[in-house]
Amino acid sequence: MKVIVLILMIFTAVFGYSQKTGTKAFNIEIDYGNKLTYEQSHALIIGISNYSNGWDYLPGVKKDVKEVKKALELHGFNVEVYENLDKEHLDRVFSNFIKKYGQNVNNRLLFYFAGHGYTVKTLYGDNLAYIVPKNAPLPKKDLAGFQAKSIETSQIEIYAKQIRSKHALFLFDACFSGAMFSTERTVPEALSYSTTGPVRQFITSGSENENVPDESIFCKQFIKALTSKNADLYRDDYLTATELGEFLQTNVVNISKNKQHPQYGKIHHKVLNEGDFLFILADTILHRDNSVYGTIRLKSKIGGDLYFDGRKIQAISENSTLVLKKIHPGSHFIEIKGKQIWEDSIWVYGEKLTQVVILDDIYQNSSNWMTDRRDGKLYGTVKIKDQVWMADNLNYYVDNKSFCYDDNSLNCNIYGSLYSWETAKEICPEGWHLPKKSEWKKLLKNLGGSEGVNDFAFSQMVIGGGSDFNVLFGGLRYSYGNYNFIGFHTGFWSLNKFNDDIAQYCSLSKYGQNATFQNGHKQLGLSVRCVKD
Repeated sequence: MKVIVLILMIFTAVFGYSQKTGTKAFNIEIDYGNKLTYEQSHALIIGISNYSNGWDYLPGVKKDVKEVKKALELHGFNVEVYENLDKEHLDRVFSNFIKKYGQNVNNRLLFYFAGHGYTVKTLYGDNLAYIVPKNAPLPKKDLAGFQAKSIETSQIEIYAKQIRSKHALFLFDACFSGAMFSTERTVPEALSYSTTGPVRQFITSGSENENVPDESIFCKQFIKALTSKNADLYRDDYLTATELGEFLQTNVVNISKNKQHPQYGKIHHKVLNEGDFLFILADTILHRDNSVYGTIRLKSKIGGDLYFDGRKIQAISENSTLVLKKIHPGSHFIEIKGKQIWEDSIWVYGEKLTQVVILDDIYQNSSNWMTDRRDGKLYGTVKIKDQVWMADNLNYYVDNKSFCYDDNSLNCNIYGSLYSWETAKEICPEGWHLPKKSEWKKLLKNLGGSEGVNDFAFSQMVIGGGSDFNVLFGGLRYSYGNYNFIGFHTGFWSLNKFNDDIAQYCSLSKYGQNATFQNGHKQLGLSVRCVKD
């Protein structure tokens, strides 16, 4: 029976660094005093899904691009994303990215392409491999047109050589021959002086004549490698690109039942094949401080033996809730072994509550959860007397109308999206609606508040307050694009407007420890909690 997991990361306090993503330096001790320095980390993600000239549409690419971006940002990368480009724009994006970020010797650069790939066999026995832009025709119908409008991997090799940064990694979630790199399988080595040498590494999701499924096994396994220690062969908290390639090759072949064969290797070059690209795994990235811990609240519909990082903790029964305290920040592996088997890697952050909810298919329609059918997202719900509310901030994406705090998608995953009033009043899923001010007042009264005095209701609405409403202090977005107050303040739109320009919202602040009603410009970006019709 299928098991579904929902992982929610909820702030109970605010910690972090103010540096811009990608500008954080990493100094890695190798051996005997040797050090590898990454001054900056930059990634270019290109996804092609809307093919316009005969190639299959790839709807899964859009989701993959977002997930890869999120995983790379957790690793300190500044990420640029481009979608559905033709050859001219692809070339321009590659060139500009290298010009902008690839001139510093101590930067690390990562390139990720998701889309179609194709290999042309010439009359003379050569294999010419291509990545396929948006408007390239099918080669079987127009070979000359295909070659004119596609990018041959020999051009990728030129890009790789133009980079001055020592370490660059290219990943292609596309199938074609690996002529531009050596595919000789090598055993991953532990970190050594040679790791620091210059390198251009390549990983593809399959070889020529293979079809990559739209629901990408390669992408899922890549993210798994970045968000767990499963691919870390030497358990040294560092993941080399060689370890990554070996992990992807082994897992994708097994999961695809031998239908898909990733390839990996280094460029054919006497200098640019010496080193190994490095990822610093979670505990190292987060500079684990033994005085700062996170908490896991696990709710499981299935029973069995609970294992944490390979160690059995205890047996749990069906429909049970368990709280694990003083958990070190970083990546952890949880397993439940019983009539059903479940396992997954989760992230724990210092001073945050991570909720792990494991649902059996039987419980998908439970009154404690609802699924937004528009995008499949799962939200907790809570019944407070005769009202049923979402227990999570809405995170439904609307192009140019929903916003993540600081334009960082990780914040949307934690706090939900921010919306203007005009968007908010129509944004709730079917069967739910944006609450009126009177419905907010009723909620506060039901939680022990009274007119203008809602400090007790506030204490019940925050995480751990007893109501399970679980207020998230997601901050706000000003109409001119700036953000403020994350972790300290939140506002939830009501359906009521004050005049043509002003609408009303329920404001909760850690400063005043109270819930009040405020007037705000309709262009203000605030959170949304929907209430059931």
